[in-house]
Amino acid sequence: MIQPEPLERYAGFTVEEVHQLCNEFEFSDIQKWYDGYLLGGLHIYNPKSIADSLLRKKIRNYRTQTETYESLKIYIEMDIDGLKETVFLNTLQPLFVII
Repeated sequence: MIQPEPLERYAGFTVEEVHQLCNEFEFSDIQKWYDGYLLGGLHIYNPKSIADSLLRKKIRNYRTQTETYESLKIYIEMDIDGLKETVFLNTLQPLFVII
């Protein structure tokens, strides 16, 4: 989000919400694994990672399972602000330059 205000608190769990939800884990362990991110000055945690750790009763890396092409395909196809063309053009760029 470029300008998250005033919706940043809805993009994930706040620190206070994580404290309330994760009472069976040490908060410092949650911080080590899911450091979160800053949106508009508010520290937000990935809701999928927090929910997965609560459901599975185990702290581990759940983030790698969230960014698949299938989950992004919907947004690419919406083509808001030319996103579809931008993604297409960037896939044509070579990843490496061979000298």
